[in-house]
This record gives sequence, C-alpha cells and structure tokens, in this order.
Amino acid sequence: MKLKGILIVAAVAVLPLSAYAAEYTSATQEKFNKLDTNHDGYISQDEAKADSHLSQNWNAADPNNNGKINESEFSAFEEEMEPGGMPSKSSD
Repeated sequence: MKLKGILIVAAVAVLPLSAYAAEYTSATQEKFNKLDTNHDGYISQDEAKADSHLSQNWNAADPNNNGKINESEFSAFEEEMEPGGMPSKSSD
C-alpha cells in the first residue's frame, strides 16, 4: 500500500515537468521555424543574424561545423544555454 502512495506522489511530481517540456519544445520549434526563413530545414549563418544570441554563439550551435544548424542541433543549443546567453558550466 505504501508503494502505491509513493507512485502516486511521484507521478504527480512529474506532471508539471512533462508540461514544461512540451511547452519548451513547442517554443523552441516555433523559434527555429521563424529563423529558418527559407524553410529548408536548416538555419544558415545568414538567417542566424536575426538572433544575436545564436549568431554570437554560432560555433556552439553548429557542433559539426557544416555551416548550418538543423532542428536537433538548435534544440540542443537552446537547452544548453543559460538565460544570460552564456554556455552553461556543464558544457565546458
């Protein structure tokens, strides 16, 4: 019976996190789509100029150095960056 109570508490604790993750993913995808002005599925360095944070941290966002950022790279970049625009300490 105690296990059932613990599982219920754990499930309730996780619900807000999943809602946040969905909201974050949606906002990130919306931002990516806005920056990808030619809708080719990539953000070019030219397109990145519309976002100073991304433009200034281009190398962190384009880890394979192919000159373009796909949605997966952009999502990882957004997740790693702290609100102040500097890479989080964990990425050093």
